[in-house]
Formats: sequence, C-alpha cells, structure tokens
Amino acid sequence: MWSRCNLLKEVPFSSCDIDPEPYISACIDTLCSYSDLDHLRCQFLEAYARACSLKRDTTLEDWRSKADCSPPGAFCQDRTCSDHEFCGEKTAGGETRCFCRVLFASKYRKINSLGTTAVTT
Repeated sequence: MWSRCNLLKEVPFSSCDIDPEPYISACIDTLCSYSDLDHLRCQFLEAYARACSLKRDTTLEDWRSKADCSPPGAFCQDRTCSDHEFCGEKTAGGETRCFCRVLFASKYRKINSLGTTAVTT
C-alpha cells in the first residue's frame, strides 16, 4: 500500500503544487485497514487529482492509466447503508451490499464481542 499511495509523489502528480503528504498519510491508513476488495485503492489519488484541478483549473495528464484507475462510475445508487457501514461490491459481477466499517468493528473485535451490552430502562 505504501508504494500505491506514494504515486502521489511521482509524475504526473508531482506537477501539482498541493502538498501530497496528508493525502498519502490518509491513503496508507485507509488501505491498511480495508482489503483491496473494497475498491478504495484509487480514492485518494482521485481526491488529490480533483484538488489539483480545482486549484490550477487544469487536469493532471493521464494519471488514471499510470495508476491503473478506471474513471468513477455510478456505484451503490440503489442502496442506503447505516453510519457504521459502507456500500461495496459483493461479487465481481457488480452486485453491491453494505459492509461493516472496520473502524466501527475494531473495538468489538478486540474484546471478542458483537457489540456493547444492551441497556434496559
């Protein structure tokens, strides 16, 4: 994941005068927490390219092919997930479903629990 996120220091991203370090840091943190099946590997490259285009009013040439990223498409438009979930592809066929966010579940995984105890009133 380190090399993936550090693409932001290479051409064509290096032509942008926005500091890539916050994007790289967030990219590494995210990609180390989620599997590649979550299709998040282009999210921060996309965000950085967008920030550069807004600041310079230009686009970074051919960054998608260098980073092996497809243009964004309509995804999960027919699904609403709760706050502790995200929408992702269930299978290679494009079917989507809601997945539990790792950050939400991590505190429960540490104590081997499915959640906090119920409170009765």
